[in-house]
Amino acid sequence: MAETKNGRHLLASKDFVDVVDADGNDLGYQVPKHWGADQLAPGAKKKAGRSSSSSTSTNSSTPTPPADPGTEPAGNASREAWAEYATTVKGATEQDLVDDKGEALGRDEIRTKYGTPPAS
Repeated sequence: MAETKNGRHLLASKDFVDVVDADGNDLGYQVPKHWGADQLAPGAKKKAGRSSSSSTSTNSSTPTPPADPGTEPAGNASREAWAEYATTVKGATEQDLVDDKGEALGRDEIRTKYGTPPAS
């Protein structure tokens, strides 16, 4: 989430995603995660999964993605881990991870849509 300082919302590096062209080639810049497709350059799209930029965060409470890319993330894994799983394992596209209003699906929504249903 963005920090608030003196009434302004400040975005952290985790609030940005890489931008790629239609073939998936990195375009060399990032945009805020909350941007819609209509705010990107023609032919550009947000890269699914994690940003390639390095982060200096040492927050040990952040779940790490599974070691085996085919392994379903834990239920409490980050939204990014679930989005990466949905795209790499389940074949979801960037458009599959947004609702009909263009808003990004949350972790629980992605988990419900692409995760293993709970045993009854």
